[in-house]
Amino acid sequence: MLVISERSARGYAALRQALEVARSADARLTVLAVIRRERTDIGCGRCRQGAALWNCQIDSIAAEQLAEARAVLGSYPAAFEVGDGPELRSIIDAADRSDADVIVLPGRRSRFPRRLRRQSLEDRLRTLGEWRVVVADPLG
Repeated sequence: MLVISERSARGYAALRQALEVARSADARLTVLAVIRRERTDIGCGRCRQGAALWNCQIDSIAAEQLAEARAVLGSYPAAFEVGDGPELRSIIDAADRSDADVIVLPGRRSRFPRRLRRQSLEDRLRTLGEWRVVVADPLG
């Protein structure tokens, strides 16, 4: 089982739901924090320095996010990963590495009606693997 970690009420709901399902199925749980590092090998010196500073900050944020996830999960044994790159690719790679059969995503609100939105992350994930995709209910 793979759960996407996010520092929000929806993210914490996803962690709690994944924990509940993992406990009931005695399943292995992987927690993924997705970040986007900047390249430090292109641009002027100031640009490379700015990218390096950004990367340090984003790594720190990911570490804090996973530490909070550890606190939510308590003593339940879990693996913790940081995915670097586009969200969809990071999730697919982590799901493949962990051999996940279920992916739990934090719920997301959209400003657009369903008919005007492009395909959602959960819809794209459902078509790209053999896993079941669950969107956590922030109230549940």
